[in-house]
Formats: sequence, structure tokens, C-alpha cells
Amino acid sequence: MMPPPEPDKQEEMQDVKKDNVLTLHLMKGGKLTIDDDEVDINPSIRKTIKQFVVRVGESHIIELQVDRSADYDSYFRLQNQIVQSYKELDGYKQRIKEIVVNDEDK
Repeated sequence: MMPPPEPDKQEEMQDVKKDNVLTLHLMKGGKLTIDDDEVDINPSIRKTIKQFVVRVGESHIIELQVDRSADYDSYFRLQNQIVQSYKELDGYKQRIKEIVVNDEDK
């Protein structure tokens, strides 16, 4: 259960482009959809997540919808795949920086 909002905190509404949102919906029994396409929670979803993040850039949003009937194991497996996607992207960004720096030295 989420804590109640802080009464003094002002939140600013922003318009979001639909193309900048990747929607993951976890349902009962570990059923997962990504933008309404049914997929399994496995390492292959990392490719979809990474491609989306690279395509959209820093303005990307990953929306995670979880039904109340979804089990914790599926939720944590999904969360781990999302986290691993970002870790792999960090390594990718670092390798790109190293290539650019090495090319400038030539």
C-alpha cells in the first residue's frame, strides 16, 4: 500500500506523448502484456525495454500496471528484468563513451 500524498507538496501536471510510454501490464497468473501484446516474463523482454529506451531517449516512461490479483513472484521477476535492462544500457552507454574517447585520441 502506498503512503498518502504529502499535503504540502505541489505536483505539476505534464502532457506526455503516447509514443514516449511503454506500458507493462501484469495480471493474475503471471500473464504480462507489453503495449497490449502478450509476452512471457523472461530475459527476452529486456530487448524490448532497451530498444524502447534507446529509441525514445531520456523522455521515456515505463508504466507498470499490476492487477491486485497478480502474485509477488511474477512482480519481482518483472521488476528484476526491468532493472537488468537499465544495467545493460548503462554498460552500453559506457562502451559508446569509450569508443568515442578512443577515436578522438587517434
